[in-house]
Amino acid sequence: MFHTITDECIRCDACPRECPVGAIASGPRKYVIRDDACLDCGACVEVCPTDAIVSNARTRDEITDAWGQIEIQHIQAGG
Repeated sequence: MFHTITDECIRCDACPRECPVGAIASGPRKYVIRDDACLDCGACVEVCPTDAIVSNARTRDEITDAWGQIEIQHIQAGG
């Protein structure tokens, strides 16, 4: 699993300070977690005062498989 930051984020600066690899960046309205850098350690979850950081319901493999199925359907449709 990996994590995402919901709209409950109040940009308190707790999570980027806690992240050991700097995977959390400032977005336009909330912080965002860079999936390519995240270790999935959960350190950010523990310090979030609004519980805005949640585990995604799907794994990276499930998402990759879903995109693969979309590509196959697109090709089969003549696209």
